[in-house]
Amino acid sequence: MLLGGLTMGANVKGMAQHHNPVYLNASFEPVEQKADATYYRTILRTGKGFEVQIYYTSGALQMTGIYRDPELEVADGAFVFYYENRQKESEGYFCRNTKCGIWKRWAEDGSRKSDRVYPDPAEIYAPKVQDVPAQFPGGYRNLLHYVSETAQYPEEALLKGIEGSVKVAFRIDEGGLVRDVEVSESAHYFLDRAALECVWQMPLWQAATRAGKSIESQFILPLKFEIKEGKGSVRIGS
Repeated sequence: MLLGGLTMGANVKGMAQHHNPVYLNASFEPVEQKADATYYRTILRTGKGFEVQIYYTSGALQMTGIYRDPELEVADGAFVFYYENRQKESEGYFCRNTKCGIWKRWAEDGSRKSDRVYPDPAEIYAPKVQDVPAQFPGGYRNLLHYVSETAQYPEEALLKGIEGSVKVAFRIDEGGLVRDVEVSESAHYFLDRAALECVWQMPLWQAATRAGKSIESQFILPLKFEIKEGKGSVRIGS
């Protein structure tokens, strides 16, 4: 439950249907005895959710706000906070547990304080745009197979016992075509050239997408050149 910036959902879980006053200490944690309380709380279920009202033990209203869940863990609606002298302290909206829009504020004597501006509600409620990365035809397993079948260990490097890892950077355009191939991390000229040739021969990829629309993206392919028992092998890895 959000009270004065404190998250206290775990302390009130299972109590949201409690229509009798629930006593709270100074940290807004439930207590059994009124003598130990600084506030008390009531809850009313409405069409908008769960309307929570917090009172000072003097009877003055401290806060009123809307939660979306019976555990009071998701503040989502209009909130108003008050000083004990019944003067309004602040008012505004929570959007999914985040202060949003413009919050108006007042001093205890009723004079206006500067407003606070928070993220626009539209930004918080807007569907999250997910990017789908580019994919080699048939997926990663096929990419592993492609490298093992296509990449050639240079004969010169094999004869001289040259091993190492090469990273090749390239761009995949909106049509899935591999472009701008270059070595981003070099090992040796022979190995660099073999790594570039492997990438240059790649078929069309499935382009990356954003919100269902194809976009260009960057990719880095690490290739490891190893010699075992006189034979050279190339695989994905660094």
